[in-house]
Amino acid sequence: MNTSPTKKLALYILSGFAVVLTSFFIAVQMPGDALDNLLLRQEKVSVSSSDYEIKKIEMAHRMGIDKPLFYFRLSSLAETGYEIYFATENKKDNYSNLLRKYGNSKEVYLFARKCQYADEVLDALNKKYNLSAIDKFSGNLQFIQKNSAATNMDSVWTMIEKDHSLTDFRSLTLILKQSWEKLSQQPHSYRAYTPAIAFSADNRFNDWFFGGPLSQGLIHFDLGTSFFTGEKITSLLKNKIAWSLGFSLTAIFIAFIIGIPLAAWIVYKKNKNLDKFIRLFAATGYAMPVYLVGVILLFLFSNPDLLNIFPSSGVKPIGLNDNVSIAGKLWASIPYLILPLICYTFSLLAFVVSTTGDLLRGQMLLPYIVTARAKGLDDKTIVYHHALKNVLPPLISLLANIFPAIIGGSVIIETLFSIPGMGNEIVRACLSRNFPLLSAIILISGFATIVMYALVDIAVYRLDPRIKSSAA
Repeated sequence: MNTSPTKKLALYILSGFAVVLTSFFIAVQMPGDALDNLLLRQEKVSVSSSDYEIKKIEMAHRMGIDKPLFYFRLSSLAETGYEIYFATENKKDNYSNLLRKYGNSKEVYLFARKCQYADEVLDALNKKYNLSAIDKFSGNLQFIQKNSAATNMDSVWTMIEKDHSLTDFRSLTLILKQSWEKLSQQPHSYRAYTPAIAFSADNRFNDWFFGGPLSQGLIHFDLGTSFFTGEKITSLLKNKIAWSLGFSLTAIFIAFIIGIPLAAWIVYKKNKNLDKFIRLFAATGYAMPVYLVGVILLFLFSNPDLLNIFPSSGVKPIGLNDNVSIAGKLWASIPYLILPLICYTFSLLAFVVSTTGDLLRGQMLLPYIVTARAKGLDDKTIVYHHALKNVLPPLISLLANIFPAIIGGSVIIETLFSIPGMGNEIVRACLSRNFPLLSAIILISGFATIVMYALVDIAVYRLDPRIKSSAA
C-alpha cells in the first residue's frame, strides 16, 4: 500500500523536527561542564580562584545556560513554579534533593536565595578584610549548600553557634537557621510525589532556535559558535560542506552511470564467466571495509617503493596560486581526487551492479518479457528498452539508502586522505569534545538525508505510473 503525498510530507516534517531536537540535545547535554571548559580555556580563570563559583554563575546567566531546556518538562508539583538552576552540579543536586525530601518548594527556594545572599555578603567582606573567620564561615556555608539534604542540620547550627570565632556572623547564621526551620518543619511531602508539567517560554531551545544570548538562532541559519576557536560554525562549515557533498554526489553519479549499463550488458550477454566475475567483485566490494580499500590504494599508488603516482593526502597542491583560474585549480587538483573518489565509489559500484543485475534477472522471468520474445524482439531490445525501464524506480529508491551510508563512510575516507570536509570535522569535534560543532554537523547531515529522500520520492513518483494511479 503506497503512502499518499500528504502523509509523506507529514512524515518529512516530523523527521525534520526529530533531527532538530536531536541536534539541540547533543549541543546542550554535553558530557562534562561547558562552563568549566569556557572559564578555563577562554577566560583563563583558575579553579582555585576565590571568585570561581561566582564567575561561573554569572557566565551561566549571561549565556542563558541557567534556563530550562524546553518549553515544558515533566517534574513534581514541588519543583513546578520554583525551579532553581545552579551552575555547580553538586549544589543543584542538593536543592533538588531538598525539594524531593520536604516538598515545600517555596521555602526551599527562599532558603536557596538566603544562602546566595550570604555568599554575596561574604564576597563583599572578602574585598575589605582578609580574615580567617570569613574563610571558616564560608566553608560552613559551602557545606550547607552542598549537603543540607543529607545532613543532620541541627548539629551544624549548634557547631556554628558554639564557635566563638564566628561570633560576628551570628545574625547571618540566624537568618539561615530560621529559613531552614521553616523549610524542615513545614513539609509538604505529597507534592514531591505528585507529577506536574512545568511550562516556560523563556528556555534554551527557544534561544537556540529563534535566537538568544549565544546566537541569532537556527531560523536565521546561525548554528552557534565553536567553544574552542570562537569562530561561527556556519562560516567554519561552509567550505567543508561543499567538499563532502561534492565527493558524495560524484561517487553516486559515477556508480550509477557505470553500474547500471554494466549490469544490463552482463544480463544481455548471458556470459556465465563474466557473471561469476561480477558477482565476485560485488561480494568483495561488500566485504572490504572502506578504510581497508583506502589503505590498499595508498599502499599501491602512493608508495615510493611501488607506484608513486598519486598524492597520498590533501585536495590540491601546496602553495597553489590564488590567481589561477577555476579550471586551472580543478586540473591541478585532479591527481589528489582520484584515490578518494575510487575509495568512495568502490563499494557503491559493487552494490549498484549487483542490485541492478538481480532486478533485471527478476524482470526477465516475468510474463511481459515472454510476450515480447514471442513478438520477435531480440534480447538487447528487451533488456535495454523494457526490463531496464521497469527497474529504474527501485534503483532510484536505492539512493535514499545509499546517501546516509556515503555520509558515514566519508568520516573514514576524509580522515584517511586529509580531505577538509565534514567527515574530517566530525572526528576533530569528537576528539576535542566540541559538541556544538558536532551538533551542527548532525543537523546538516540529517536535513541533507531528508532532502535526498524527498527528491527520490519525487523522481520515483514521476517515473512509475502505478504510484501516480494509486495516489490518485
